[in-house]
Amino acid sequence: MIFDAATLSMLKLGIWETLYMTFTSSFFAYLIGIPLGIILIVTDKDGIFPIPWFQRILGLIINLLRSVPFIILLIMVLPITKMVVGTPLGASAVIPPLVIASAPYVARVVESSFKEV
Repeated sequence: MIFDAATLSMLKLGIWETLYMTFTSSFFAYLIGIPLGIILIVTDKDGIFPIPWFQRILGLIINLLRSVPFIILLIMVLPITKMVVGTPLGASAVIPPLVIASAPYVARVVESSFKEV
């Protein structure tokens, strides 16, 4: 198959935007999720600094965010995205919802990894 210049240009742009969204949202999700997971493990009843009420509330928030479907979260976070990024459209506008959707998963993985140790 032979592509024309416009098709190749669109393909390059699409690959670049996909990599940009993936790596940027992953970076921020880990930046938020790792400390959340550590806080969950430290404040656990068997943790270094047990704060059961705080651990329950944080665990509830994390579980609620994990259970919201992404498309609904995308629409719920639209005003925040517009405020942070400046536009509700484009590759940059998808990063805040992706971070909010994936950081709770990272936190739970970090928590379960520390519990395994």
